[in-house]
Amino acid sequence: ISVVMAEKKAKVGIMEPEELEKFLLACEGDEKKRGEIAVIDVRDHDFYGGNIAGCENVPSQTFPMLMDKITEKHKDAKAIVFHCMYSQVRGPSCAKYFAANLAKYEIPLKVYYLRGGYKGWYAKYHNHAKAKLLLANVR
Repeated sequence: ISVVMAEKKAKVGIMEPEELEKFLLACEGDEKKRGEIAVIDVRDHDFYGGNIAGCENVPSQTFPMLMDKITEKHKDAKAIVFHCMYSQVRGPSCAKYFAANLAKYEIPLKVYYLRGGYKGWYAKYHNHAKAKLLLANVR
């Protein structure tokens, strides 16, 4: 099966910002619970200047080489959420590629991309009362 065919068959959901916000706020002070959802930011040079609190930056340019490491690291998570600046190209593409690669493992990990990406997340939460739980490294 080709990568293109596998990507088309890969199941990837869309996570609404409100769903991720509710989860992150519920995890305050509970690192074990926080590990249930991994947030992977696939922005490249545009990562600097702010990010979702607790995310991992895996630049899209190096992402294909790191998929197995990401899978191993998050094998006990319930879900993994990908995003880029707008979640229009890199985030959804990496999510689909990751989901297709995940098929070779027997891991019940749900794969999503974040609607609106970091730009939408920042616009929605930069003035939130608990912004420090939702955003990091904002300039």
